[in-house]
Amino acid sequence: MQSNLIKLPQVTISLERSLPKHQYLLISGGRPPLKDWLRTAAKDRIIWCIDQGIDSCRSAGLVPEHLFGDGDSASKEGWDWAVSQKIPIEKYKREKDFTDTQLALEYASHDPEAMIVLTGCFGKRFDHLYSTFFSCSHSRMPICLADEQEVLFPLTPENELTIMPEHEPLALSLLPITGSCGGVNISNVRWPLQNAKLCQTFPNAVSNLPNGDAPVKVSVSDGILGIYMYWENQSL
Repeated sequence: MQSNLIKLPQVTISLERSLPKHQYLLISGGRPPLKDWLRTAAKDRIIWCIDQGIDSCRSAGLVPEHLFGDGDSASKEGWDWAVSQKIPIEKYKREKDFTDTQLALEYASHDPEAMIVLTGCFGKRFDHLYSTFFSCSHSRMPICLADEQEVLFPLTPENELTIMPEHEPLALSLLPITGSCGGVNISNVRWPLQNAKLCQTFPNAVSNLPNGDAPVKVSVSDGILGIYMYWENQSL
């Protein structure tokens, strides 16, 4: 059954249009998500790992259905465990034009009904996060970047987004992913916007806050808008 909900341990995101029916959880090699968060996020999702993400899976007691990577960041114990579990592995050369995450996303795109929650993508190297951020934002697949501290969802004009937090974020920011975003609306926050224009060259819609318990609604009529939420070191 198709749904319009992205359910995460600390927040539920509702979209106006239905999401593809296959939700994947991709675990990459950045900051490892908390084990409890990862186990909850994995519920009812197809689990795939990207290189060092296999160590997060092993630590949380989750057996992924696929492992992608060149093996340069995963521990030997984690990689050997994947082999012992007979997990299918897409092994890449270290010298290549694309990151392991980009190659895993390309593999997932072969499923026309794929929607991705990508975790283990924050922290560590900025160049990897930059590459991942823009690759995900311009993908034809809906992709949500998330862990227990940060959530980032690229919103396109055909959808209105509703945020229903289980735990109130410490910051809610709107980040223009394209050069500019027009017709930006956000309601039920401390500083609402109506038909605003946001520019990538001077992002100024950061560190907003939800206004009480009412769901936050966001829409954009032109461009791709990043919806970013932050929780500080919460055990969820």
